[in-house]
Amino acid sequence: MARQFDRSGLYTLADFVVRLKTSLKEESKEELATTHPETSNVVRLMTVHQSKGLEFPVVIYADCAWEPQAQTAAVAFHPQLGPLVKPPLKQGESIENLGRLIHQQEEKWADTEEFKRLFYVATTRSADMLILSAAFESSQKISSPWLQLLARKFDLQTGLLVGDPFLGQIAKPGLNPDEIPDIRIWREKPPITAQKTDSNRRQLPLAEFEQSVATAEPCPLPPTLLPIEPDFGGQKLFSVSQIEHVVEQLFEEEPVPLEADRAEGEVLSLSTTPEQATTVGDIVHAVIERIVLDREMNLEQEINRVFELLRLPQNDDIRRRAQTCLESFLNSGLLTEWQNATELYRELDFLLPWPLESTNSGEDQILISGQIDALYRTADGKWRMWDFKTGARSDKAYLLHHYRLQLTLYAAAVEQLLGTPPARMELIHLGQQTTPIEYVLYPETVEELYQQVDQAIAYLRNGSLSSTV
Repeated sequence: MARQFDRSGLYTLADFVVRLKTSLKEESKEELATTHPETSNVVRLMTVHQSKGLEFPVVIYADCAWEPQAQTAAVAFHPQLGPLVKPPLKQGESIENLGRLIHQQEEKWADTEEFKRLFYVATTRSADMLILSAAFESSQKISSPWLQLLARKFDLQTGLLVGDPFLGQIAKPGLNPDEIPDIRIWREKPPITAQKTDSNRRQLPLAEFEQSVATAEPCPLPPTLLPIEPDFGGQKLFSVSQIEHVVEQLFEEEPVPLEADRAEGEVLSLSTTPEQATTVGDIVHAVIERIVLDREMNLEQEINRVFELLRLPQNDDIRRRAQTCLESFLNSGLLTEWQNATELYRELDFLLPWPLESTNSGEDQILISGQIDALYRTADGKWRMWDFKTGARSDKAYLLHHYRLQLTLYAAAVEQLLGTPPARMELIHLGQQTTPIEYVLYPETVEELYQQVDQAIAYLRNGSLSSTV
C-alpha cells in the first residue's frame, strides 16, 4: 500500500496515515464462539486467554514445550528512547544500535513475565485434574519458558518437588495427605499401529463421490466416535450456578409476574439475548472490581480496558448499556459505604463444605463453590454483603425470589468464614437507577432451600431424586 501511494505521486504522508486508520476501522472482526453453560456435556477447545475466569473438572494443555518465536519489528517506539528504526545493511551486513538492543531486551523481559502469567492462568483452570503434555528429550537442554518454570519446582522425570521429595513434608511438616496433589509422569510414547490398506481398493473419482454417498447404506459409528457419557457419581465440587440451574428445573414454580412500572425503561429489556445480558454483567462486574476508592475513575477508559482484558468484540450497544449501569452505581452514593468501611473484599471466592453440619473432611467431602461480589465491614464492626445484578427485571419480588437460593448459600459461606452471617445482605440492581434490595434470612425459608440443595446435589451425582422429594 505504501509503495502504491508513493508511486502515484498524488498523496502526502498524512493521506497515507488516514488510509491506514480507515483500513483498521473497516477490518472485519469475527464474533467470539458461544460459550456453553457450565453444565453442558461438551469438550471445549479454547486459547489460554479465552479461559480466564473459567474452571473445568479436567483441563488438558498440549505442547508445554512450545517456544516463542523471536520477532523483531523493523520500526518501534520507546517511551524514553523515542522512535527506533533498524539501520539498512552496510556492505551486506546488518548493523545494530544501542537503542534497539535496549528495547529488545525490555521486550524480552516483558514477554517472560507475560509467559508466567499465561502459565498461571493455564494451570489454575482445572478443579480436579490437570494434564500437561510436552515433547522433549530428557537429555536436551530445556528452552521452553513453561517447562523452565516447571523444572524450577518439579523434577520432570519423577514429578517430585525439587529438594523436597516428600511433596511438601519438609517445607511444611505435618501437611494433611489430602492436601498433597497426586502427580504422575507418563513418559512412554503411545503405541501407533499401522493400518493395513487394501492395495486392490479402487480410488473413487471425485465426480462419483456425491452419487456414492447418496446411495451408500448407513452403518453404526465406531466406538471412538460415540459420545462419552459423563459420570457425576464421583463429582465432589459443585458451583452455585449448577445447583441453581438444577433446582429451577426440579422445583419449577409459577413465575413472579412483572410489575407494571418495571416493564419498560430498563437498560436490559426482556428481549435482550442471554449472551448480551451475560456480556453486560461481565463488563460491569469487572469495572466495579477495578474501582479505586481514593481517586476519580475515567469510566470510558476503564470500560475500554475491560473490553481488551475480556477480549470482547467491539459493540457500541453493549458498551452503552454497561456504561449506563456503571454511571448509575457511581452516582448512587453507595461507594461512600465502601470508603468508610474498615475492611473490603471484592470478588471473594469460597468453597463451602456440604452438608453444613458434616464433619467429613476427607476425599468424600462435597464442596460448593461460588463468588461473593462484595463483603465489607462497617465502622461499627458489622459485616454487609452486596450482590450486583444487571438483568432486565428490577422488581423487588422477582429478584428476591429468583436469587434467594444464591444469597442463602452466600450467607452460609460468610458464616463459615466469619463465624456469623452478614448483618445485612443486599441485591444491588444496576440499571437506569441503582436499587438496593435487602434480603432477610427466614429460618423456615433457609431450611427449605437447604433441602433443595441436597436434592440438587443428589440429582447431579446420581441422575435421580432421593425418596425424600
